[in-house]
Amino acid sequence: MDSSSIIGMVNNAALLLSLYLLYDMFDFESRNDHPLLRKVLTGIILGCIGIAIMFNPWIFGGGVVFDTRSVLLCISGFFFGPIPVFIAVIMTATLRIIMGGAGVLTGISVIITSASIGIVWKYLRSDKNKSPTLIEFYLLGITVHIVMLICMLWLPWEMAAKVFLKIGLSVMIIYPATTAILAKLILNSEYRKKAEKEIRNSEEHQRAIITASPFAIITLTPDGHVKSWNSAAEEIFGWTEEESIGRCLPIVPDEQSKDYKVLFTQVMNGESFSNIELIRQRKDETFVDVRLSATPVKEKGDNINAIMAVYEDITAQKKAENDKKRLQAQLTQAKKMESVGRLAGGVAHDYNNMLSIILGYTEMALEEVAPDSRLHSDLQQILAAAKRSTDITAQLLAFSRQQTIAPKKLNLNDTIESMLKMLRHLIGEDIELVWRPCKDPLPIMMDPTQIDQILVNLCVNARDAITNVGKIIIETGVQSFDEDYCAIHTGFVSGDFVMFSVSDNGKGMDNTTQEHLFEPFFTTKAIGKGTGLGLATVYGIVKQNNGFINVYSEPGQGTIIRIYLPCYYDESDNIKSIKQKDPNIHGDETILLVEDEHEILRMTTMMLESLGYKVLEAKRPDEAIAKAAEYSNKIHLLITDVIMPDMNGHQLSEELRAAYPDIKILFTSGYTSDVIANRGILDDGVNFLPKPFSKKDLALKVREVIGNVH
Repeated sequence: MDSSSIIGMVNNAALLLSLYLLYDMFDFESRNDHPLLRKVLTGIILGCIGIAIMFNPWIFGGGVVFDTRSVLLCISGFFFGPIPVFIAVIMTATLRIIMGGAGVLTGISVIITSASIGIVWKYLRSDKNKSPTLIEFYLLGITVHIVMLICMLWLPWEMAAKVFLKIGLSVMIIYPATTAILAKLILNSEYRKKAEKEIRNSEEHQRAIITASPFAIITLTPDGHVKSWNSAAEEIFGWTEEESIGRCLPIVPDEQSKDYKVLFTQVMNGESFSNIELIRQRKDETFVDVRLSATPVKEKGDNINAIMAVYEDITAQKKAENDKKRLQAQLTQAKKMESVGRLAGGVAHDYNNMLSIILGYTEMALEEVAPDSRLHSDLQQILAAAKRSTDITAQLLAFSRQQTIAPKKLNLNDTIESMLKMLRHLIGEDIELVWRPCKDPLPIMMDPTQIDQILVNLCVNARDAITNVGKIIIETGVQSFDEDYCAIHTGFVSGDFVMFSVSDNGKGMDNTTQEHLFEPFFTTKAIGKGTGLGLATVYGIVKQNNGFINVYSEPGQGTIIRIYLPCYYDESDNIKSIKQKDPNIHGDETILLVEDEHEILRMTTMMLESLGYKVLEAKRPDEAIAKAAEYSNKIHLLITDVIMPDMNGHQLSEELRAAYPDIKILFTSGYTSDVIANRGILDDGVNFLPKPFSKKDLALKVREVIGNVH
């Protein structure tokens, strides 16, 4: 074994390994060319490497040279396949022919056999899915170079013998080892390239997820500067990626900077958190509700090199939640108002019965007492107090929508103008009353007394909200709302409406006050200054007439209350103006009186008899039917309470009218409970006298119904 041969072969092997490392640096195999073109290019490069090492051989002599082309070609056949290695074989074989000498045939044989063994070795492996080992490549190297030494037999015998004796051992030591080393380099390169490809694919996958994500995904450097900014972040917050990268996070409002620093420090200390609801700022300085999750991004050794923050835009969700809460609150409020309304209606009914007795007997007592006596004055005080109590029960009935009304076609401007003088006296001289009527208002269908009630209550509240000097504005208009508008404005109803508003420049109201504004007996006034029924009355009247109310107020900024009432399109004129002379309120007709309250029955009988009427009393409907059957003369009028046990007044009237078609009917009640009215609106042709009533009210109504005013 010659030392010079060893040095020459090692140098050539080192050149081969160096050239491969140089080839690997350029990574030609990762090019996106056509696969065949890439294989051809690889073959040419391998051929060039082969030519390079053939130009630096160890020269044996006599035209015989040794280099590591056998190593290159067998490994190329194993790793790169037939096409690249075929090109490399052609290129190296051509050069060997050009080089000439006694070893041409041997050299070409070595080239062909080395490449062929590499290809065949790969395809004959028992487990192709298993990664080859270093020992396997060493055995491949031994096999190839045993065949190479056999190919020396193409040389003249004497020269072949010298080759075997002088360098045979060197070849079998150096070349198989070089084969294993080159294979190991290629394997490592493939593993590295595969890992790099997987990393690239993973990064591209993550990038695609981040880009397509509906959430704003932002990464920050440890010093708080923006490192990445996806398209959703741009859409949600308004800043582009170019505007955001490298700057401090721009979405934190100034007033929340302290809280942001606390969260940032927690994440930099290794903590993670999720689903924290915050408010962040857009580029246009508007605000957005977000849900934030954040986590530290760690390097090896648990060093934190970034923070990843994920923001979900929950503005629409928060709006839906707030709308749901508001609707739930409105539903709860409506149910509460309905319950209170039922209670108020029942209380008003009972009070009306008691007030009927007080008013009736007081009036009759006044007729029996001298006007100049002290008793007469005391009775007047009782009568006045009873009438004031009557106003309270009327307000309760209005709130509970059980106030019985007779709607008429109205021009709202005319109705309001007729009240202006009275309203100016009501609010006082220190407060200016401004009237702003609209042009050509549409008509409404409503009881004019209810308009009076609404205006008086609203103006009184506006007056009480003003300290010293101020202004109250009454305004009318016509407005239409479609379903789209109503969908985003809670409480509004679609359709055409006549609007009138009462606004003031008083002290205004906070949200808490507005939430309870229409509840009965709720008041912000001092004790003795108000009952808390004024706005409850307004609420009940508006709801009874299928309208709605909108309130806007801020503390210190005054209040605007807008009332919306449905337009009435009937062409017929239902407004009647009847002028009557003072009638003679006495009569001599026969009246059947039905009342289940004994005191009211007795009092009403006394009133009617004092007016000259003959009265048949009955406490129950069945008793009334029996008395009517027993009475032989004509009964001119039935006066009946509406709400009675066993049979209501309407049913009684129907039964008596069937037997006595000419009988006239007059209903009385503290409230109607929809027996003779629809939502408090009297049915056509129904005569009604609300309790409590005075003797004069009773006398006039009886003459009106009997129809013989004389």
